[in-house]
Amino acid sequence: LEVCEGCVTEYGITINSTITIQHETYVVTGIGIDDIPSCGDDCLLLDRPFLGSLVSHGEPSIDVFPFQLSANTTFDLSDDANDNLAIGDRLFIANDQGEMDECMIVGLEDFTVTLTGNFSHRY
Repeated sequence: LEVCEGCVTEYGITINSTITIQHETYVVTGIGIDDIPSCGDDCLLLDRPFLGSLVSHGEPSIDVFPFQLSANTTFDLSDDANDNLAIGDRLFIANDQGEMDECMIVGLEDFTVTLTGNFSHRY
């Protein structure tokens, strides 16, 4: 699976990273496969066959996300200011397609929340 140029570095994807694509979770077993000439630095080998949309020459564009994401907030999530969110809480976030992505809070800092889940689209 070839992802966008620079995405492997930008998302910190490494071998054994878990990624999500179109509500499916995969484990990366290889990056930049040397014996496949068309597979550059942003080419991923997955632990199982890709079940998503057929993509040819980058069309249609689909999003790839790490299983764990950190998001900045405008609300102070520190213990003193926050009495609503806790590690282990489940959140349901509407994506741009009107679907609900289920996520779990795994980290809270002052203005950052770390989530895991099957992210499907940009928010």
